[in-house]
Amino acid sequence: MEIAPNLYLAEGVRGANVYLIVEDTLTLVDTGLPGNGPAIARYIARLGRRPDELKRVVLTHSHLDHSGSAAQLSALTGAKVLAHAAETEGGLLIPGLSGTGGLVFRRIAGLMRVRPVPIDKLLQEGDVIPVLGGLKVLHVPGHTPGSICLFSESRGVLFTGDIMLNSGDRLSQPLPMFQQDRILAGQSLKKLLPLDIRLCCFGHSPPLGDGSQAMVSRFVDHPVQTPFWWRVDKNLRLLAFFGTRLLRRKQ
Repeated sequence: MEIAPNLYLAEGVRGANVYLIVEDTLTLVDTGLPGNGPAIARYIARLGRRPDELKRVVLTHSHLDHSGSAAQLSALTGAKVLAHAAETEGGLLIPGLSGTGGLVFRRIAGLMRVRPVPIDKLLQEGDVIPVLGGLKVLHVPGHTPGSICLFSESRGVLFTGDIMLNSGDRLSQPLPMFQQDRILAGQSLKKLLPLDIRLCCFGHSPPLGDGSQAMVSRFVDHPVQTPFWWRVDKNLRLLAFFGTRLLRRKQ
């Protein structure tokens, strides 16, 4: 599905949203769960491009629902894999470095026999990836140590990873069990306030166009203060939706 010129939300994949940037070469932002490689290759072919035109795979963080097919895609296409240095150990991306959520992803990776992903380029704050007029790397630790957002100043496009979610009528943070440091994550969100955001591309929910800037500013300036148990009780249907969406193929 084309969501902006040269920018597509890949269909037929499981796990997190997979964004494809189509220019002279191809760039992916995240890969979803393990096993998505062939589906992503087919999606590229549907757009009239060749899978071997995929030059780079940029990972917003190490969790398996975002990075699970990185090694497979690199082997299929020859693409280089990029991730923040804090998501790696010895040059390898580790699926879930710490916290309860990290333990869950490590156990799943073990059951699925997912090997650590070799990282070809370690990213740092301020690096610029040469697509969409220049995608700037913003280091936003908290969800994981090396979580990043990617921002195109010229296009106003922000890739959020899991630093925040689009819950329909509002934005929210992931559940505490999947945050390494919720307070640090909240502090990292303040980096988004100066940005002129015109399209927000989330990791687990539909992209948001008109009104992006206002919603992000409102969310960052007025974080949710209600207790965690209250939010779970009031949002069971939304949590079930996100859980189901994680595993089913995105159409």
